[in-house]
Amino acid sequence: MRCMGDDIVSSPARVPGPLLDAGVAFAIEDFRRKAAAVVAAKRNPATRRGYTHELTTWLRFCGENSIDPHRAQLAHSVAYRDGLLALPTPRGKVRAGGTIARALRALSSIYRRLRNMGALAFNPFAGEVLDCPDSSPHAPAEFVERADYDRMLAAAQGNHRDATILEVLWWTGLRSAEVASLRAETIHLEGPTPHAIVVRKGGKPGPVFLAPSAVAALAVWLAASGIKEGPVFACATHDATAGTIYEVVRKYARIAGVTARVHPHGFRATMITTLLDVTSLQEAQGMAGHASPTTTMRYDRKVRGAAGAIALEGARKTKPPEPET
Repeated sequence: MRCMGDDIVSSPARVPGPLLDAGVAFAIEDFRRKAAAVVAAKRNPATRRGYTHELTTWLRFCGENSIDPHRAQLAHSVAYRDGLLALPTPRGKVRAGGTIARALRALSSIYRRLRNMGALAFNPFAGEVLDCPDSSPHAPAEFVERADYDRMLAAAQGNHRDATILEVLWWTGLRSAEVASLRAETIHLEGPTPHAIVVRKGGKPGPVFLAPSAVAALAVWLAASGIKEGPVFACATHDATAGTIYEVVRKYARIAGVTARVHPHGFRATMITTLLDVTSLQEAQGMAGHASPTTTMRYDRKVRGAAGAIALEGARKTKPPEPET
């Protein structure tokens, strides 16, 4: 995932901070030390890198504005957010509100943990500050329309592997990295509840139900490829990665003439949203592999689709995946 701070070349505009003097540098370094311990507890290396980057950017802003991050208020976080929204990329493009919102959620997570530990009294990144409307015309589509998926799948019919990747994305709602990491020996296509054991985000394995269309596609691909163990979607020279899955999605969106900027996460968003239409928040959370119901609730929009209902019916017959952190 691209970190919001990657292309920041300057900090947002200066705003008044609390009345501090020479102690501000010490306060910032003290906060950095405490926050670094919180970040280090994150199990996913990519999450640690992203959180560290967003923390560094925020503390740079605090230093330039004489703000003790322990005492930062809503006015400071709002000014920080608005400054980032107004700050163009080095190429002069508008920053995506969704990208900035992810960075603010990372800071909110750090503050929330420190508050729970008693290290500070207030989280300036909670609530309204997280509302970042996405003004970028090139932002990824939030959902994948069924008609677009059908066109992409038709375009991929000459390539069993790629067609299977699209089927698995659509019918499971798995993350790109989870699809890339599927192994033949952990896929069980026989029996009343076909499923795959998937290593979820955070490293915990759990069963994920496979809908009939996904089962059929996997059966064809495994038979055609002769793969009986090891990575299911390996390339000729290397194992599949999240980037491989992204390229497959973009390739067939282009071939099929899909005008929306379809992204693998759009498949996941569509599945989770349809799950929320047909089941409880708790059950959808477990099937999505989310550690927090708050994460699942972000997908609570009304869209049409049968994938969620089919997945739910199968998943209820298996043990739901254990949520990760």
